[in-house]
Amino acid sequence: MSFSSKVKHEILQDFGEDRHCRIAFLSAIINGTCEVSGKNGLVIEQKTDSVAAASAFAALVSKDFVGLNHGKILQATGFMSGNGILEMKMNRMIVKKTCCKRAYLKAAFMTSGSVNGPDKEYHLEFVAPNERFASEVAGLLRSFNLAPKLAARKSKYIVYFKESEQIAEVINIFGAHKALLEFENNRAGKELGNLINRTANCEAANADKSISAAVKQIECIRLIDEKIGIKTLPAQLEECARLRLEFPELNLAELGEKLSPPISKSGVNHRLRKIAEIANAYR
Repeated sequence: MSFSSKVKHEILQDFGEDRHCRIAFLSAIINGTCEVSGKNGLVIEQKTDSVAAASAFAALVSKDFVGLNHGKILQATGFMSGNGILEMKMNRMIVKKTCCKRAYLKAAFMTSGSVNGPDKEYHLEFVAPNERFASEVAGLLRSFNLAPKLAARKSKYIVYFKESEQIAEVINIFGAHKALLEFENNRAGKELGNLINRTANCEAANADKSISAAVKQIECIRLIDEKIGIKTLPAQLEECARLRLEFPELNLAELGEKLSPPISKSGVNHRLRKIAEIANAYR
C-alpha cells in the first residue's frame, strides 16, 4: 500500500462524529467530484476515478440523507439556497467550525490528493478540478497557519507543499495519526543522516584548512632556516617551529599539547604568526 493510500485509508475510518462535520465532508466530495444537472428534478452525478471518494459519497448519503432527494442534499451541503438558487462553490457556513474545516480538507485530499512517502522527496498536493476549488482549499489550509503553493498543470490546478514540517501538519489535520507517526519517524532518520553528512563535510573542510595552513607554516619555517637558521629564533618560537616540522599533521591544539609547558591553541597560533612575520621579511 502506498503512503497516500495509507493516509486515505485512515481518513475513510472517520468522517466525523458530528453531523455538521459529515456534511462538510460530503460538501467537499460534491464540490470536487460531482456535477449537478436538471432544473425541476436536480440530479447529482459523481464523476471520479477514486474508489475511496465514491465509497465515501455513498456511505455519507445513506447515513444522513437516506430517502431525501438531491435538492435537499444540495441545500444541506450549502450549494443551494432556500429559494432554489444553485451555486457550486464552498459555502462558508459549512466550514465555520474548525472541526468542519478539517473534515472538508480530509475529503478534498481523499478525492484528489496525494503525498509522497517520507523516504522520497517531500511533496503533498491537492489536484483541483478548477481554480475556484483550488483557491477554497488553499484558503482553508491558510486558516491553520500553513502556506500552500498554487500552480496550474494543464487543465488542473494544484495546491501543494514541499516543506516536511508543513506536510506533517497537514497529515495531522487529516487525523491520520498512524501515517503521521511513520512520516515523522522517517523524517527524523533522514534529518539525522543529513546532519551526519553536514558534520562530516564540515570536518573535512576544516581538515583541508588545517592542512593548507600547516603547509604555509612549514614553508615559512624552511625559509627562515635557509636564510638565518631556526636556531636564531627566540626559544619559544624555535621550539614551536621544530615541532611543526616534526608533526605537520597535527592541528594547533594538538601541537600546543606537545610544547613545554603546553599552551593553548590561540598561543600556538600567536607563535606561528610571529614566525610568518619573520619569514615575510626575507621574501
